[in-house]
Formats: sequence, structure tokens, C-alpha cells
Amino acid sequence: MINKLSFYPAGLLLLMASFPVIVSGAERQEALPIRKAVENHLRRETAGLPGTVSFAVGAVDAQLNLPACTALDPFTPAGSRLWGNTSVGIRCNGATRWSIYVPVEVRVVADVVHSTRPLAQNQPIVDGDIILQKADLTRLPAGVLTEKRQAVGKTVTGTIGGGQPLRHDSLRSPIVI
Repeated sequence: MINKLSFYPAGLLLLMASFPVIVSGAERQEALPIRKAVENHLRRETAGLPGTVSFAVGAVDAQLNLPACTALDPFTPAGSRLWGNTSVGIRCNGATRWSIYVPVEVRVVADVVHSTRPLAQNQPIVDGDIILQKADLTRLPAGVLTEKRQAVGKTVTGTIGGGQPLRHDSLRSPIVI
């Protein structure tokens, strides 16, 4: 005959493991240090971007009940960049390890080269064909030009409408013999 009490400790452990760990208020990770770590990470990582960078840090999930951490380590998730709507990871490298993601919005406003009028294919660009206008780089296609010298003297590879931003791949250098 099987002793029913011999299964009790294993069943109790399984039952206890199914409940989330409750962290007392004194040991709970506060949101403010997480936000500060994300802000510092964003300042450091966006320092070399052109133009004026601004960012907004989203809310840290108030329902998280993380153990307090003295070694917060912010990181940019693999395969992402700090551009537009994205997220920053925060991991705890302390005694209790955990990792979360905080939503952020990064905006980069800079001068962008725009056409002043429609430009035809094979047309060489002169200074009067372009103008600099402020624009949010995070809302434009990749490879937009940010300085007039990047466009003047080059040739248009296809038709470009008036007022459109110019991109590196829409221009080519003149043929030199």
C-alpha cells in the first residue's frame, strides 16, 4: 500500500512554485531608478546623432513586482536602434537577476536637403535646386542628405518631385574620364 503522506512534500513544493514571488515594499524595485538609468542610457547613446535629439521615456509597468536591484544595467536590445518608437532594456546584475523593457520615443530634428522644384532624371544639381529644411529624421526614409554639399554637382538617378527630401541612393556622382 502506498503511503499518501509521502507525496505531500513534493505536492507542497509544486503548489508553492506555482505562486508568484511576492516582494515586500522595502525590497521592491522602484520605478524612478529604472527611468533614470534609461534616460542616462539614451543621453549617452544618442550624443553623436546629428541635429537636435529629444526623447520620452514611457511608463515602467506599475504591476511589476521586481526585487530591488543595486546594479541596474541599461542596454539597447539586439537588432534595434534608438530611433523613433523603440525600447530600452534594463537588467539587474545584482543578487537577483531580472530583465525588463521600457518603451521610449526618440526624435532627431536636423536640416534635410529638399528639392526646390521637380528634378528630372540625369539632371545635374546646382545650389538653386535644393534647400535645407528642418525635419524629423526618424520619420523619413534612411539615407536622407543633411548637407547641401552632399548633393551639389551630383546627378539625379530618377525623377524627384518638388519639395521632396533627397537621398543618397537617388543621386550619383558625375562620370569622370
